[in-house]
Amino acid sequence: MAQALEEVPEVIRYVKIHNLGFTIPYTLNGEERQYIPDFIVCLDDGHGRDDLLNLLVEVSGEKKKDKAAKVSTARTLWVPAIACPACDRRRIIAAKEVLIMATETTNKKSWVQKTPGVCGGDACIRNTRITVHGLVHYRQLGLSDQRILEAIQGLTPDDLAAAWAYYADHPEEIEEAIRLNEEA
Repeated sequence: MAQALEEVPEVIRYVKIHNLGFTIPYTLNGEERQYIPDFIVCLDDGHGRDDLLNLLVEVSGEKKKDKAAKVSTARTLWVPAIACPACDRRRIIAAKEVLIMATETTNKKSWVQKTPGVCGGDACIRNTRITVHGLVHYRQLGLSDQRILEAIQGLTPDDLAAAWAYYADHPEEIEEAIRLNEEA
């Protein structure tokens, strides 16, 4: 998530909350508990650097028994408590869009890896030997995403999305790899 936040231009600064002493109280089965969100993110949502939107970010993936209690506390107690005229709905929607961009960045771009000694150090999908330049070349030759998925066992639509996102950010690198591969 931190890597993704680094790549979102609206994010001005952020901090990992671990060891800052900041906790959010909640109740589970009548027992009071505390949890530590993952990040505080300050972002420019169009109101300028003097009026940044501060967000608490919880990165979650696992289903845990106390997750529903945390979510309920945030929705019913925290959000109304911080609601103010300056924190209008448009700002919250803008913040969600930025975090969605950050999440998509994390989910897709982090799947592309360059490992010395593997495929000449070229960008590959996950821990495979499937190169981004190979996938892009297939697409340039006219193969549809569906046809590429059928041709390469174990490849997923998310893998292709990661390859296309990487190519969009590194077109010169990938075009050069395609050229060098054709010359070999």
